[in-house]
Amino acid sequence: MLTDTIAAIATPLGGESGVGVVRISGPDSLRIIRAIFKPTNQEPLTSHKLHHGWITDNSKDIDEVVVSYMANPRSYTGEDVIEISCHGGGVVLKSVLELAIKEGARLAGRGEFTKRAFLNGKLDLAQAEAVIELIRARTREGSILAASQLKGSLSSRIRGIRGTLMGLLAEIEASIDFPDEIPDMDTRKAKSTLETALNTVNKLIDTARMGKIYREGISIAIVGKPNVGKSSLLNALVREERAIVTDEPGTTRDVIEETVNIMGIPARVLDTAGIRNSNSKTERLGIDRAIKAIEQADIVLLLIDISQQLTSEDIDLMARTTDSRRIVVLNKSDLAHKLKLNDITSKAGSVHSVEVSALKGDGVGELEKTIFDSVLLNKVVAENTEVMVNLRQKEALMRAGECIRKAIESAEKGMQADFVSIDVKGAIAALGEVTGEVVSDEVIDRIFEEFCVGK
Repeated sequence: MLTDTIAAIATPLGGESGVGVVRISGPDSLRIIRAIFKPTNQEPLTSHKLHHGWITDNSKDIDEVVVSYMANPRSYTGEDVIEISCHGGGVVLKSVLELAIKEGARLAGRGEFTKRAFLNGKLDLAQAEAVIELIRARTREGSILAASQLKGSLSSRIRGIRGTLMGLLAEIEASIDFPDEIPDMDTRKAKSTLETALNTVNKLIDTARMGKIYREGISIAIVGKPNVGKSSLLNALVREERAIVTDEPGTTRDVIEETVNIMGIPARVLDTAGIRNSNSKTERLGIDRAIKAIEQADIVLLLIDISQQLTSEDIDLMARTTDSRRIVVLNKSDLAHKLKLNDITSKAGSVHSVEVSALKGDGVGELEKTIFDSVLLNKVVAENTEVMVNLRQKEALMRAGECIRKAIESAEKGMQADFVSIDVKGAIAALGEVTGEVVSDEVIDRIFEEFCVGK
């Protein structure tokens, strides 16, 4: 399929925009653009320069455009690539795309431009996956991590481990094939090399959890008795008046959901109904949903009014959230304190707690830091790392780690070099799956099907 030419709209459709881009890639790209583009100065298209002119259809001017031509192999896909910057109206973009297809291009499939970049050696598989991570990033920190992997941070580490194991494998197999000329495998050296590789693999596996957090985000349920300040806390985290705040208990009858950025982590924050005994059918439905939110949330913020003594409702909520990853938020810190942390720990044991005034916004920054630390469980944060492996990569790394562990066991037991060699080969193959040196067509297709058309 790499012998044909593909085309697609590379910018989002569905509304008006200043600029939209139609992308063409393949051996016929230059012929196609010459057939539909009339340059203003009549100069021939030159690679890596911008050319002003008009897209025409049978002498009818369709749109005033800027065309860029990138000759192979100095392009994103490694093929001849044309990008036509049009005005961003949907009708215009579709008209230009239809002209390209009329001249012989094929409509590109999902992710086919990036797939061609991979197949042509412009990106490895880990870098290609970073492209979709960058497109889908929901926070600046997540986009920085994805950009680092697009530059090859994960790939270089994988190549380093793989290269070390290949060097060890060469020594082992030489000792097997040429026993009269090459000394037997140095067990101590082999074990040291394998342990170093395993340590690096395990560190990469540890980033998977952080990657999942930055990729998918977390859910946070704000729970507490009525009128404790849950809606005020939601507004403070969102930094706008999203929920209605009154002195009347039971204002919130349903779960209100907002998306916020907690120090770079995307988070769904759920403001729930106050949990108490109630005979109101409507309020009871809201309470049931609040209880469900507690069960499903990654983090539970249990609000307690520090200006009042503990109530039976507070104590009941402590019991309900015992098994949750919970942060006790002592709200209304701007009022006179009638409650001490010891009063809570005597009922609930050791707790993470933060004092805030949700209404005034005091202490909210400290609360966000506490949430951040609780979510990452003291793992290395985004500023101090350059990689975050996804589920596919994690599974490959885990297989590599298991092979290395078996090789270490074989070396420790003094088994023949052949047994060590087999497991080292398995680890090398598993690592190759991460960057794409060893991967099936089915896996490749599945990865690029997640992309949008035009990328």
